[in-house]
Amino acid sequence: MGSKSEDEFNSYTDSYCQSHGLLFQFILNEFLDLASASLRIHEIEEKLTQELQKNFVISNIKSSLSELANCLSEVSGHDFPGLNTHSAKYKTGIINKLRDYCHRFLDRFPEERPTLFRFTQSCNKMQRLVNRCVDHFQQINIKTLSIEQAPRIHRLQTKIQALTSQIKQLSEQLKSTLKHFSEDENVLLFLLLHKDEFERSYSEKFILSFFLDLHPNGLSDADLKVSKRFEERGFKDLLPLIRQKFSQLTV
Repeated sequence: MGSKSEDEFNSYTDSYCQSHGLLFQFILNEFLDLASASLRIHEIEEKLTQELQKNFVISNIKSSLSELANCLSEVSGHDFPGLNTHSAKYKTGIINKLRDYCHRFLDRFPEERPTLFRFTQSCNKMQRLVNRCVDHFQQINIKTLSIEQAPRIHRLQTKIQALTSQIKQLSEQLKSTLKHFSEDENVLLFLLLHKDEFERSYSEKFILSFFLDLHPNGLSDADLKVSKRFEERGFKDLLPLIRQKFSQLTV
């Protein structure tokens, strides 16, 4: 899809968004990208704090700020001139796409509104926080960085911390939302296929616990149920993959 224009991309996703489960997978995919970016932002912000508390080595702080700019560019879609942050993959920005999919979900499936309403509100709040982070970042002149700009960097860090805290809150809301799709085999397969990414965002064995909560009698029941759904739809070729992914949950 890299060569598609934004209108073509919207048309492409529209054709796949007639099912609430399929559209929810787009939301999950953007969330995983956001969670990954948030982990990197947190690590960079911690490193920046250590550097500011030491000897204010300009080259180290510039390096951390450049890394932070790349992450903010991915999340916001904003390009920081002179810092080589432009990325075609994130031209729209992760949060913009996440919000867009959430609003499409609410528009197309009003009966499911309670499922994603709070999550969507949090996405809207997060968009405002990202915009503030970008505004504060633009007040820092990296090319002529000096210790006099330390207060501006500290203010940026405060906004960054608020943003990562909001993403954590979003993660908890999404966790409670997942149970609403416990009967959707497409969503369940998505969880299996992205086990590692979810566990980096939450905790080890997160996906295992999710399926055991749904099927207290064991994973074999979950495997059987998901496999049966796909077999009934004519996707017998997926059964070995499903079996393999369930077996990997206990490794």
